Amino acid sequence: MLSFLDPGIHQVRASGPFRVRRIHPGAHLATGDDRGFAGLGMIDHAHLAAGLTIPLHEHKDDEIVSYVRRGTLLHRDRTKTIHKVTPERLMVMNAGQGFSHEEHAPASDDVAMLQIFVRPEKAGLPPQIQFADLAAARATDGWRTLAGPPGSGAPTVVRQVVHLLDLHLPAGGRTELPLRPGFDLFLYVFSGTVRFGGRVMSPTWGATVTGPGRVGHVEAEEPADLVAVLVDPRAKATRAGTLSGRA
Repeated sequence: MLSFLDPGIHQVRASGPFRVRRIHPGAHLATGDDRGFAGLGMIDHAHLAAGLTIPLHEHKDDEIVSYVRRGTLLHRDRTKTIHKVTPERLMVMNAGQGFSHEEHAPASDDVAMLQIFVRPEKAGLPPQIQFADLAAARATDGWRTLAGPPGSGAPTVVRQVVHLLDLHLPAGGRTELPLRPGFDLFLYVFSGTVRFGGRVMSPTWGATVTGPGRVGHVEAEEPADLVAVLVDPRAKATRAGTLSGRA
């Protein structure tokens, strides 16, 4: 079944130089208090103005994919080492029992990004952090694999049966969704405009595909950046996460 997530139901928060649109990917499907989408808890579409610092704060039991599409995000944790996260370099924090970090946008750079909060299979796992050069990420039919479960061969690991992919589609380009048997899919338009399922989807629109069957192709009316998250609806997931469990 194909259904659409209208941006009008997103939570939009703005505090001066920090703006975030919080996407609950299952909000349009929810029948109870869970607005997540199986192992996908929620997504923050954030804009950080140049020079902004988000002070040190802690996450627990969140698997956090930091996906930058514009600018450079500087990450620092308790090791005091500063790491750059860019459109070419992905970061995944597997918070587990607890992971603290600080984020900073350089004075010369504003940042546009997604923070994707995945629910781990269980609480209390060991914390770790990963970085991946996306220039070497594997692509199939144009869809680039960014993260996946252990043993999947993805460049970064999330401890859940979730696969994260992205695609840049030029104007007039067409693609099929990267569907897998037994998986449901969440599609998000980061930028640009596409036509899908008889509807025009502009930035911050989402769509879910649940159950078997074909849903047709996606066609770009203007250059577009798309993100797809495949989830196993049968997989166990904890809602103990600082943010991923609150959806």
